[in-house]
Amino acid sequence: MHRLLPSNARTRGLATVGAAVLSLLWLSGSRPRAAQPSGGGFDFSATMRVDYFHAGGPKTGETFALDRVVNDGAWAGSRTQLVDDTNLGKYLFEVRAKSSAAVLYSRGFASIYGEWETTPDVKTAQRTFHESMRMPWPSAPVTIALKKRQNVERYEIHAVGEQRDEYPQVLTEVTVTHEVWGIDISESAIRRCIELSATKYCPVNAMVSAGATTVHHRYAIHSSGATPVEAAGEVITTGPYRRPDVLAE
Repeated sequence: MHRLLPSNARTRGLATVGAAVLSLLWLSGSRPRAAQPSGGGFDFSATMRVDYFHAGGPKTGETFALDRVVNDGAWAGSRTQLVDDTNLGKYLFEVRAKSSAAVLYSRGFASIYGEWETTPDVKTAQRTFHESMRMPWPSAPVTIALKKRQNVERYEIHAVGEQRDEYPQVLTEVTVTHEVWGIDISESAIRRCIELSATKYCPVNAMVSAGATTVHHRYAIHSSGATPVEAAGEVITTGPYRRPDVLAE
């Protein structure tokens, strides 16, 4: 027996992730130093520079890889305007307190890769660029998420489930499809969002997949713009009797 599940059953999962494509956990105690005055969860006597490789092309799509984390000297930026609310830039990185998930620092920015992917070269060549993010040095453990803006005009979620006939009539299989319309939508970014939602951020999927239910996570993209795209596929399957967070490790 097939039943249509509520259309908002998985909305929170993808919305929470946004367009996150890179995340890392930093323990501030890994830099030996004397105690310094701090404010807003940061030690302004030092700057954390996160270097990473930003790559892409027809073979892999857009990818990120951490290079290193270094002390770049005293913080020279604002000590009061720590959270960026301008809504500008193709990319955004957020620093959140690990203990509370509160946003401590964020900045929108444009990147060399972002410029390159607007050229015809992106269709035929693989390229890797070295980029950096900077922030005041955290005084406690934080998570750092790098997000990419997607020009989404419409988003729908479709969930169809199959129940067994015997009581209790538990769901044995669920297919969740994220359907996105927009301009110059990145297929790899949408796939990554769904993967993170399924394996890390969505509590509903974590509970369902730990039980008797198999969950298929799919997508459909309708993208106009410089390079129109019509794409669909399955990203990952979670469950049954498997914790999604184990799949993410």
